[in-house]
Amino acid sequence: MKRFASLCAVLLLVVFSALPVFAAAETSEAGSSSQASSTTEEGTEYTIPDLNITVRIPDSMYVFEKDTFTLNDPNLSKAGITDLNEFAAKFTDYNLFLDAISEDASLEIGFYKKETDETRSYYNLKDLSEEEYDEFLKKMQPDEAYQEENNLSMQVESYDDHPETRFFITRIEMDKSESYNHSISEICYATIINGYTLTVDAVVLDGKISPEQEALIKQIVDSIHITKLIDKSEAQLSSSLTPQDYFTAIGSLILIVGVIIALIVTHIRRKRAERERRLLADKLAQYRFEEQEKQEQAEKEGRTLPEPETICSNHTEYSEAAVRSFIAYHMSHRRLSTILIYTVVSIAFLLFAALSNMDTVMRILMAALAIIILIWEFLIPSKLKKAQMALLKSSPNKYNDYYFHKRDFRVTGMQSSSLYPYFQITHLGENKEYFFLYFGEETAYYVSKKGFTDTDANAFRDFIRERIKQA
Repeated sequence: MKRFASLCAVLLLVVFSALPVFAAAETSEAGSSSQASSTTEEGTEYTIPDLNITVRIPDSMYVFEKDTFTLNDPNLSKAGITDLNEFAAKFTDYNLFLDAISEDASLEIGFYKKETDETRSYYNLKDLSEEEYDEFLKKMQPDEAYQEENNLSMQVESYDDHPETRFFITRIEMDKSESYNHSISEICYATIINGYTLTVDAVVLDGKISPEQEALIKQIVDSIHITKLIDKSEAQLSSSLTPQDYFTAIGSLILIVGVIIALIVTHIRRKRAERERRLLADKLAQYRFEEQEKQEQAEKEGRTLPEPETICSNHTEYSEAAVRSFIAYHMSHRRLSTILIYTVVSIAFLLFAALSNMDTVMRILMAALAIIILIWEFLIPSKLKKAQMALLKSSPNKYNDYYFHKRDFRVTGMQSSSLYPYFQITHLGENKEYFFLYFGEETAYYVSKKGFTDTDANAFRDFIRERIKQA
C-alpha cells in the first residue's frame, strides 16, 4: 500500500476543489481534540470533540487519532504506511481527526473537518427546506469539463437514511494517468453541522470499492452520533459578538464606573475639604478674636503684652536647591498616589482606544484625553517649581526666621512678621534636609534641620507633632 496514505489527502483535495461548498479554504480551528474510545459489540466507539460526534469503528481496522498519533505506532507498518511524515502531515494540513485503515490495507476512511463562509451560511444541512436542499445538490454537481480536465468521473447524490442528519454522497472514479500512476475509487459522505463540513472519506487504490466495503462505509457513517447540534440563530447570536465586542462593552462599563466613582470620591473630598476649611476659618477667627481681646484688655490697663516664650527658633536660607528639595518631597509623598492613579487611567484609556472597536473619532478622542492627562502630570513639577521660584525672586530676603511658642509660631524674613496658630498646619512632612509645614495642598514653609538653635531636629520633630496634635 505504498503512498496510500498520501493519496487520501490528494483525493480529498480534489473533492474539495470540485465542490463549491468547499471552495473557500480556511485554516483549521484552534483547540485540542481530546478523543476518547469505548469498546462495544459492534466495534469501538470513538469520541471526537472537535467534530461533536461519536462513531463506531470495527476492531478489525487500524485506527489513528489526531491527539494520540505518534510516529512510533507499530500499527503504521501493519496498515501499509510507508511515508510516516506525509501521513502525519494530513492531521494538520487537511484537518484530519481520525483515520481508519482496513486490516488488508486496501481501504482507508478519514474523518475531516472544514469550515468556510459558505458552510457557515448553510450551518446545518438538515435544516434546509426540500427546495433549498435540491438547489444545494444541484450546486454540488460537477460539470463535465472539470471531470474531463481531471480525468475522473463524479456523481453526487443525497443520503437521507442517517437518523440524525442529512448527508450527501460524492462518488469518484479516477483512472491512471501520466501524472499519477494509480487508479482511484472513492466514496465521500459529507454533511454540514454547526457551520462546518463533516466529511467521511473512503478511498481504495488500484481497484473498485466492493459492495462489502461500501456496506462497511455505510455502517460506519450510520453509527455516527452527533453529540452537540447548535441552532443557527443561537450560533449567530454568539458569533456576532467578537472578543473585541466583549472587550469594548466591559471596558466601557469599567470606564463609566470608574468615572462615576472618581466623581463621587472627588465630590466627597471636596465636601470634606470645604468642611475642614470652614472649621479652620472658625478656629482662626476665634484665635484672632481672643488675641484681639487680649490686646485690647492690655491697652485698657495701660500695659504691653509680653512676647510669648520662645521654645525653639530656626533660621532657614531659601534657595533654588531648597525649592527642588521641596518639589521632590511633594511629588513623591503628597502627590504620588494621584500620579499613579492618573497614570493607570491614562494607560487604560490608551489601551481601550487601541483595542476597542469603537468608531475612529471616539478612539482618537480617548487617546488624546489620555495623552493630555499624561502631559498634565509631567507639567505639574515644572509649574510648581515656577511658582515657588517666582515667590523666591520677588522676596527681598532669601531666608525665614522661625520662633516657635507654646500656642503658635512667628515667621519673619521673606515676608512681614506673621503669627500662626499650630492648627493652621495641615500636614507635617520631612526629608533629609528640611521639615515642611504645609498650610494647604501645595503651600508649605521650609524649616532647615541644620538651622535650629537651642535644640535639634529630633527634638523639634517631637515638639511640632505634639503641638499639631493638641491644636
